[in-house]
Amino acid sequence: RMQILRKKNWWASEFKTAAKYNHLLKRLHLENNRRVVLTTPMCSNTHCFKTLPSYEDRILDNTLYLNSTVDPFDWKKSDIERIIQEIERFQPINIDADPIYLVIFLNFLKEYGLDFNFSSIEFITLCYEFCPRNCLDYIKDFFQCQVLYIYGATETGHLYSRIDNGLYTLFPYDLAISFKCINSKNNLYEIFITSFKNEYMPLINYQIGDVVKIYHHDVDKTDGKESEVRLSRICGRTSAITYDSLSQVITLDDLDEIVAFFDKNIFLYQILFDENRVVFKYVTLNGQALSEKLKLSFENALNDLYKEKLSFIFEHLPALSPSGSGKFQLVQSGRLYEI
Repeated sequence: RMQILRKKNWWASEFKTAAKYNHLLKRLHLENNRRVVLTTPMCSNTHCFKTLPSYEDRILDNTLYLNSTVDPFDWKKSDIERIIQEIERFQPINIDADPIYLVIFLNFLKEYGLDFNFSSIEFITLCYEFCPRNCLDYIKDFFQCQVLYIYGATETGHLYSRIDNGLYTLFPYDLAISFKCINSKNNLYEIFITSFKNEYMPLINYQIGDVVKIYHHDVDKTDGKESEVRLSRICGRTSAITYDSLSQVITLDDLDEIVAFFDKNIFLYQILFDENRVVFKYVTLNGQALSEKLKLSFENALNDLYKEKLSFIFEHLPALSPSGSGKFQLVQSGRLYEI
């Protein structure tokens, strides 16, 4: 993977530029309000730590970084208490979070019987990783405020944003975007970015490695009017693509739709494919396993999706481990079928 060279604290200017195109970001980065970040341990050229530094040392400009634990399931009651105390002390208007980390945190609040009303929070920002539908619904129900989803990449900064259930629109500055069709029937495309933001590494075309679903009215704009293209879904990594028995593309988003349909309590899962066998590991909000009836319905839905008879192993677990980077890999391995 290519090493990226950037100016120190380059995200600060990226935030301020993006804020000109989004009224919620404007509240943060042009009006000097505060936010807290809850995601994988933050590590960059301005902050780098493996153990928890002081409250003061974790504040950068208008941002407080809350977490330094690689696995959020390792949070103890004292960690959750510290986080809510620091949110109360810092008084942010925004929580900027990896959606899975945020749901784990909220579920620990309930498990430990801790009451906190997040009175200062005006909106939630979700980014850093694919957002499962059940996580999004749980976060919306809990906070009852606007949810801003930001899609971007380390190499290119902010690319698209969506508020609540709207469409993803492009941050139209210092980049050129192109699309490669993966499945025209379902409007699935891989995304490529040429960025002019980084003066040390300009004019590089990045294969981001993500699959998106283009809004059906904008498909005809993918050849010549790419900056006007709106997205209806972010569908996961290309590395998470699997294939049915007819070699048609199935994305992480397709699998997530089925998971959300059958049980709203499954907020984290890992699907492993081994030829015709599917191992489905999952964690639930209520701690309850799927009923035998729901397991059978889930099996039938995946059999229909993959157009063949698969065998299944279900593992209900109290936790799943993230990768070394702290991110959760929802599809562990691909199938044998290829286009």
